[in-house]
Amino acid sequence: MATTKKTPSKKTPAKKAVTPAAKPRSDYKQGARVKVKRIDGKEYGGFVTRVKKTQTGAFIVVNIGTKNVPIVIEARPAKVRGY
Repeated sequence: MATTKKTPSKKTPAKKAVTPAAKPRSDYKQGARVKVKRIDGKEYGGFVTRVKKTQTGAFIVVNIGTKNVPIVIEARPAKVRGY
């Protein structure tokens, strides 16, 4: 019995619809719990103290310290997520 070799079909696969990337949130309210990813790759939990709107975009100001010893950092919305 002779075996025949199958040739792959030359059909192109169906193209999937590309959805636009979701824009990061910048509408956090003061006091919201968020996690901030820093340059070193670590995530820190903290509270939003305010949201600064500038011409270049929004900055979310987060206190990752305590009320008595605040450690305040500014982060872009892409690095912040609520929980």
